[in-house]
Amino acid sequence: MRSLSSTYLRRKCKTPDGSFQAYVSGGSSLKVLDPRGLTIEPVHQRFIRDWIKPNATVWDIGANLGLFAFPAALKARQGSVYAFEPDVELAANLLRSLRLTSNKGLNVSLFCLAISDADGTANFQISTFSRAMNKLEAVGKWHDGEVKVLETRSVATLTIDTLAKGLLPPTVIKIDVEGHELSVIEGIGRYLNNNSCKIKQIQFEYGGTYLDANIKLKDIFNLLSEKYNIGKIFPDSVFYTDYSEKLEDFQYSNYLAILKDYNTI
Repeated sequence: MRSLSSTYLRRKCKTPDGSFQAYVSGGSSLKVLDPRGLTIEPVHQRFIRDWIKPNATVWDIGANLGLFAFPAALKARQGSVYAFEPDVELAANLLRSLRLTSNKGLNVSLFCLAISDADGTANFQISTFSRAMNKLEAVGKWHDGEVKVLETRSVATLTIDTLAKGLLPPTVIKIDVEGHELSVIEGIGRYLNNNSCKIKQIQFEYGGTYLDANIKLKDIFNLLSEKYNIGKIFPDSVFYTDYSEKLEDFQYSNYLAILKDYNTI
């Protein structure tokens, strides 16, 4: 696996909205090396299909190889996609992918920084075996024996609240930050409660990284449930629900928060 970590291959992916090419590495996910071709996670396919509009402004927080940002940009051809990725190597290869002739016209802007609950700097850990498991050091300890730290880097951190003052404010946010999801949402801060807030949907990951970070799904429900309906995303449906301790199974899954006055599907 280590030998694959810095080897990037150009792969093509077809989506209902068109096709794109990306430089991908087995060091981020072995699934990208599937000989059957590059595919998008079913949950992301559904999210892009049902909730990203052609004129959406999409913020992809934890962009990794761009396998959400690029298909989102194919759908939001009249809008914009901002991809945030603090790992310099991943960001460089995402930029390399963006420059491919086949991706010409995709409106994706790349930012090499971490989104958090405060503006400043933080230590960012690079995983030895899978860059998909990179995370901010403050999130919590790695699972002993499962994940090893290759190196620790200092990265810039900004809040959504700060960035929304200078960039096109998001209408859709996707968050995959290995246990830092709560801090990202806390960083929306004043903007979330502002009448000018345009965020209609927030997709966020949930799982075992919450144990490392000492947070619960309940914490995110407490922040969002006043303005948003929240549900667990399945490939063919979304199960909207009030918070219950039964939801705290710490199994990998994705949740959707959708503005209460917005049409649910």
